[in-house]
Amino acid sequence: MKSKQFMKKFKKNIIEKFGVDNVSKLDSIKDKKKETFNKNYGFDHIFSSNKIKGDFFEKKHGYNPYIPIEKKTEFDIYKNEVWKLTHRVKKRLIENWNGYDYYDNELIKDNYNLHHNNNNYPSIDHKISIHFGFINKIDPSIIGDIRNLCITKRSINRKKGILSENDFISE
Repeated sequence: MKSKQFMKKFKKNIIEKFGVDNVSKLDSIKDKKKETFNKNYGFDHIFSSNKIKGDFFEKKHGYNPYIPIEKKTEFDIYKNEVWKLTHRVKKRLIENWNGYDYYDNELIKDNYNLHHNNNNYPSIDHKISIHFGFINKIDPSIIGDIRNLCITKRSINRKKGILSENDFISE
């Protein structure tokens, strides 16, 4: 509650002092950002670079559509295809989810309120892992299918790593 009050007061002060609700909207700040990006990276906006766009996209979605096809490994191509299929059913997966962690049955539905990097934040897991699917030449449509997806905490998903469900549970 106090942080909300602080942010309201802070925003009000910014508007009174600068006439905008966020200092990054000031031309002087925009110019300084461009100058810094040009100096450090050779371009004037962070998303002017496909590498940075791709890194950002991959961190958020699990695959990088900005790598030219000729530079992608067979695994990159496979993983990209699986994640494209996964994202097509993500909304339906979450809508039909009972709110419980697939692996430890803890109620985590409210954990979407946490920061997305929090270990308890819900994340999508492929029961048969992408790695296993690639190694065993399983069609990406099977690995990215909603029946192969579950929701678990980020920490469990990270611990599971490249293992498939059966190997992870038997550990």
